[in-house]
Amino acid sequence: MKMTTRVAYCNMRHYKSKNILIGIAIILTTLLLFVIPSIGKDMVEVNFAVINNMACPLSERGREYSYETGGTS
Repeated sequence: MKMTTRVAYCNMRHYKSKNILIGIAIILTTLLLFVIPSIGKDMVEVNFAVINNMACPLSERGREYSYETGGTS
């Protein structure tokens, strides 16, 4: 075994808990950056769908709310 490989392996064993915590932090950060915004976007789209299905004067005139335009279409 080469010296650099042996040193790397020993460091990996010595800092095992630190490496696991870093891995958990990377996974949680990835979830925070990608999953949470997509859930928020879906919640906004559901709210617009509820507004479109409500019986209100705007829907009786044939106007609908849309997520893309930010209001009535």
